[in-house]
This record gives sequence, structure tokens and C-alpha cells, in this order.
Amino acid sequence: MKHLPFLKNSLGILLPILISASLCACRAAEQPLHYGGQLYADELLLQGLDVWAPYDGQVEHVLYKNPDDLITAFQSGVADVALFSDIQSAQIFSEMGEDALIIAVTESDNRVSTIVRADSEISGWADLAGKKVALRSGSGAELALKRYFALNSNLDWDAVEWVNLPVEDMPAALTAGTVDAITATEPIPAMIQAAGGMKVLQSYGDSCPAPLVLVTTRRYAEQNSQRLVAFLQGQLDKVALIHKDSALAARTASAQAAVYGLDVPAAAYHIVFKRVDFNMRLDDNLISALEDTAADMIRADVLEKSPVFYADMQYMESAIDQNILSAQNE
Repeated sequence: MKHLPFLKNSLGILLPILISASLCACRAAEQPLHYGGQLYADELLLQGLDVWAPYDGQVEHVLYKNPDDLITAFQSGVADVALFSDIQSAQIFSEMGEDALIIAVTESDNRVSTIVRADSEISGWADLAGKKVALRSGSGAELALKRYFALNSNLDWDAVEWVNLPVEDMPAALTAGTVDAITATEPIPAMIQAAGGMKVLQSYGDSCPAPLVLVTTRRYAEQNSQRLVAFLQGQLDKVALIHKDSALAARTASAQAAVYGLDVPAAAYHIVFKRVDFNMRLDDNLISALEDTAADMIRADVLEKSPVFYADMQYMESAIDQNILSAQNE
């Protein structure tokens, strides 16, 4: 018992050290935000930039070539935030319900276009009756086109000879004259345009903006609000570069595409950055677009019932406010 005071003093010294060491270890072991993206223009641009460093944001950015693998990664918790198309979002919210949460948009508007040869006399869909149009069956482009036809009762879907082609084969088919037009999602239309001799017949942003949305889980958002804000601040810097210097953004995306074995010229991405809307705000129009996509999928027997799309823009608003404040302090 005579050694008790020494023991108390020793514990008094050691406990703060142990607590401090434990906290440091926890910080050192802190996991980055795991972000699952896809091979879209702005995602490739992100891979070529270091947008999260200024915000102390640790982000592990992985691009998934197979969308199904990304869905699996998100549902299993491998990806904390994932980038989904409208079709994939309908699937996610159908399966996960209110556990999933939209926090921003990355692309919308004229993401799908129909391209024809510049020297053709085709000036509208009425001129394509009886002609061959390449369209990937089951794709988002087909969904956008069917919605456009449904909104224009003067058009007859069965009057067109649809040719089911992989998107990578469409440029050569149109150039060779095997088909009279192609309809696809970017960057295929932009690639064909950039090669020369082609023109846009129609884009479908008004009828089918086909938004790409950033989705996380409600639990992750509640536990990592500041991390999500820092993540979105970096995303906003990406958008700022697209608006400020789209040519530089296009060169960066093109160089990064080559890393993934994609041969997409900078001129094509430049068209994409000018044509597509990269505004990250989610509005009622885009929510309605997601609901329309879900309704189309139900009619096609892909979904059984229409999901509810849950969104929380507080993280996006905080990111915008903090970026504005940072700019004012510079």
C-alpha cells in the first residue's frame, strides 16, 4: 500500500498519454470517402485533377466500367457515394427505399442526341420514316427516344427501321452509310461530330434530361456530413474549370480516357462540356425526370413499382456557401 501514491501519480501521467495516442491512432486509421464513378466526361476530368486536396478531403475515386458492379459496390458498402444514371437510380431506390439519398446532380440536359450526315437532306424525324437508325436496344438512349416519340403524336415509331448496334460501332456505320442516323448518349454523338461531316438532328434535354445523380446512404450522410461537404466542394471546383476553361477540361479528360483504353479526342469532350449541363443542383424538373424514367421502366416490366426518390440538398448548399466564402477570403 505504501506504493499507492506513486501508482496514482504514474496513472495520472500515463492516462492522458494513452488517450492522446488512441485519438491519434483513430485519426490515422480514418477511412477516406470511397467514391464509385463511371466513365463519363466529368468523371475522367476528376481523375486528372486534385480537386479534394484544398479541402483536406480524402477521397478514393474508382471508376467502374460495369454499372452492375457499381450497384453491387454501393449496396454492399464498398462505395460510400456512387454516381448513377436515371435508370440505375430507379433501380437503387426501388431496392433500397429511404436508405438511399441523392445529394447532388453531375450531368443533365442534352446527354442524348441523334446525329445524321451533314450532307443529307434529313431535317427532322419525319424524314427518317423508312430509313435505318442505329439505336442500342435497352439503353438510356432508347428510353429518351421513346419518350420523345410519345410526346410527339405525329411520329410513328414503327415507321423507322431500327438497327440494334453497339455504341462503339455506330460512328463507322454512319460514316459508311450503313445507317442514316444514330441515337446515342454522349460522348458518342460528340465523337462523330468531332470527326467532321456530321450534324445534330435532335437532342432530348427538354423531354428527357436523363440526370446523373450522386447517391449516398442516409446513415453515411448523418455520420459524415462534413466529409460530404468537402467532397462536393471538390466537385464544384471541377464544374468551375469546365465553365472557365472547357478546352483545358477536355484535354484533361481525353488524356485520362486513354489511361482506361478509350480513344476519345479532346475535341469530342469539348463538345460534351458545351452541350451537357453540369449544374449540380437538383430541382423539381430533374426529380420529375427520374420519376418519368421509373414509370417507363415499369411499362417495360423492368420495375414492379415506382420508387420514391429521396434527396437532401443541405450538403450541396453548404458546399456552395463554403466555396463562395473561400473565394471572398482569397
